[in-house]
Amino acid sequence: MLKYLSVTEARKLPGLRLVLTANMPGPWGEAAKAVLSVRNVAYVPVAQAAMEVAVFDEEAPLITWLDILLLAERLGSGPSLLPSDPLDRALVLGISTEICGSDGFGWSRRLELMGRPSTQNPPSSGSFDMARMSRAYGVRPEAIARAPGRMASIMIGLTTQLRRQHAAGSG
Repeated sequence: MLKYLSVTEARKLPGLRLVLTANMPGPWGEAAKAVLSVRNVAYVPVAQAAMEVAVFDEEAPLITWLDILLLAERLGSGPSLLPSDPLDRALVLGISTEICGSDGFGWSRRLELMGRPSTQNPPSSGSFDMARMSRAYGVRPEAIARAPGRMASIMIGLTTQLRRQHAAGSG
């Protein structure tokens, strides 16, 4: 189990500070931790109420999946997560954007979940406030309605790419 520092404690430390939702595995935080682990990049976990941020030394905070990936590539010593060939690298980053980026699969899945009646009015939501989260993410009803089609479109594109790669590898 990770020992999370407070933001105040973490600000006094050098190195990489990764701000995560404490004791709640979110897909973006788990992905950031996995990327840093593969690249052997040490970090200090810092507790935050929502969303994730990485801060290295005195550099500007990083909040996007791509910024965190590129930081791991720069600081890390483990196997590279990106191909060295520019075209392969562009393909990997493009596909990753479809999965991880704004309006990507993960984003669309979150929107789809926000639109479900069970998550809009959960019976015992405790401190979790779906309305506040929806406002923070700028969620609009039309974006929620579009999310299932967007997820299907991304899955069709990934399936097409996997078939192409399989055909190229077996021919």
